[in-house]
Amino acid sequence: MPIRWGTPEYHVPRLSGSTRYSFAMSGEALTILFDDAQVTLRATDGRLHAAWLGSIVVPVTGEATTVRAQIRGSVQKEEGGRAVLFANVGGVLTTIDFAYGSSSEEDLVYDFSFDLGGDARRLGVDLLLLAERRDDAADLMLVIDSIDVAT
Repeated sequence: MPIRWGTPEYHVPRLSGSTRYSFAMSGEALTILFDDAQVTLRATDGRLHAAWLGSIVVPVTGEATTVRAQIRGSVQKEEGGRAVLFANVGGVLTTIDFAYGSSSEEDLVYDFSFDLGGDARRLGVDLLLLAERRDDAADLMLVIDSIDVAT
């Protein structure tokens, strides 16, 4: 039987608000704490997709340097679900895909570095969290707790 398309539905992502972040600074280190950076799908909610989007800009002054960064969070998912994190931090795009076909229940710790030029005036931090599943049976949750950046 050929595929027949149904009526498309517009999917509205959850957007973070300005009160959903907190910051901690110590010397040349910055920690961004997220209060609501998560996507969750449960058997009881009937949804097959979820998305969360957050964007922060931090003013920067100083000389060119290499910056170390760490993204921390957690993932819990069953084989029938997929969770994906897209993180753009300092111009470095990172994609972490917890694909269909395997279950995961783990802490997420991802380390990377980037060069911050002396002419940089802002550090951009953009996160997009996606969750999807093929049916209501698979539970999943992707949470980002914090991002640390330091020289």
